[in-house]
Amino acid sequence: MRQRQVIIAKDMDVDFDALARHPMVIKCWRLPRGYTLFEYYHPVFERTWDCDVEAANAARRVEPYKSQTLAAEMEVRNMLAPLYRNYSGQQDYHMYVKCPRTVRYWFCGREKHTMKWPRIGCSTGWQDSPSIRIAGRLFVAMPETVEGIETVVSEWRDCLAGEIRRAGEFTFTGDSFRAEYDFAGPCGDATMALFMLLTATRNLTSLEAVGFFLAGDFSTRYRHPRAEGEEMPQSGW
Repeated sequence: MRQRQVIIAKDMDVDFDALARHPMVIKCWRLPRGYTLFEYYHPVFERTWDCDVEAANAARRVEPYKSQTLAAEMEVRNMLAPLYRNYSGQQDYHMYVKCPRTVRYWFCGREKHTMKWPRIGCSTGWQDSPSIRIAGRLFVAMPETVEGIETVVSEWRDCLAGEIRRAGEFTFTGDSFRAEYDFAGPCGDATMALFMLLTATRNLTSLEAVGFFLAGDFSTRYRHPRAEGEEMPQSGW
């Protein structure tokens, strides 16, 4: 099973077309509000990102995997260098947002330490499903915040029109919202793009939590991506 690394970066000062042509970049999307999503792949990930943590750590310590891992990580660092030349290390500007078994999603941007992250909920295996229920809660549901959600979702939907097969209408009940979406393929990358756009615009929407759930899953709870605060149940639809 292929191990994937998907990076969502803010204001990348790079040639987008050149990035898309990079031999190790499998996918490259230009998102609204200055974001770029790209998948960077190296065969060494199949060894060093093994679901067996002990096996993965052992592989990182032996050749040729050790040097290949360092080379792959340096290549990503070089891609992002124009934005982060003033930082001492990757820990200063990136964080893992979600890490299911087959893919690591990480955010890369100057806002790492100031971003107000909402809680996120995801069904097990959500990233591989072409059909998903998008749901969430607002701190305050009023015309302005509902319009904010609709605006951000519309920007995301227009940007990824080629990836979306069916776009359900967002419906609101009290401070909760939901919509059913079908995609041309696995929904993970598209839904994480939406998560970042909703996170970046919380001042417009008062978003408290957002989740991506498989059909019939109403028990998975919302959790903070940095393990802060209490878990939150889904609303009772």
